[in-house]
Amino acid sequence: MDMLAKVLFSASFSLMTSVSVAQQHAQMARVFVCDGPTMKSQLVSADQSADLTRLVQSGLAVWEPNVLDIHTATAIAEGRGFWQASSQTTLFQAVRTKTPPEYLASVALQESGRGDRYWPWVINWQGQGYFFADKKAAIDGAKRLIEHGHQSFDIGLMQVNWKWNGSRFESLESAFDPRINVQVADQIIQEHLAATGQMAEAIGRYHSKTPSKKTRYVAAVSRQFEKSFTRPQLPGTNPCSNT
Repeated sequence: MDMLAKVLFSASFSLMTSVSVAQQHAQMARVFVCDGPTMKSQLVSADQSADLTRLVQSGLAVWEPNVLDIHTATAIAEGRGFWQASSQTTLFQAVRTKTPPEYLASVALQESGRGDRYWPWVINWQGQGYFFADKKAAIDGAKRLIEHGHQSFDIGLMQVNWKWNGSRFESLESAFDPRINVQVADQIIQEHLAATGQMAEAIGRYHSKTPSKKTRYVAAVSRQFEKSFTRPQLPGTNPCSNT
């Protein structure tokens, strides 16, 4: 796990799909601030501050004990606050995927990449990607497609196809949850890996079983991997270096 993630998640943490359950388990948050070039933290209780959820949403705090709720996952996926300096693999490490985080991050960059980051609020319909500002706008966009009789479109950070894999989600809303979207993509790739025994083939089939499309996709994901993960890695970025 990268330097920032080690600082923010100094202990193992659990994935909570319910915000209410997460908040029951986390009555405190570790709030991070910059003191010059040094990042410092302080434990703050719900009794001391009514803004803990807002701080977590902004990427300026994490829950104690550590839980990956929707607020934390969204902050990581969008690169909010201190998370902007974290590795591309942090979200996948937090979800604890079976597929190596570097591979899934490379798929995400290919599927929903915008600049040097992926984005969770994306729909691809008929080969055109639509990037929305937030989750609600993305869900509304997907609902409009469905209302007009369209079922084949890709959803979220990992661009999971709604027509073929929508049944894997509890709802349209959950399909845009970065944690659940990543889990389903991981599940699909692992199923292809079990069937073929080859990771490259599994990643290719995640996109298409058509040989020509599969080959092009694997090449594109490989370029993302080489760009992001095969260059010499410098020590973790200091999120307070520009303060």
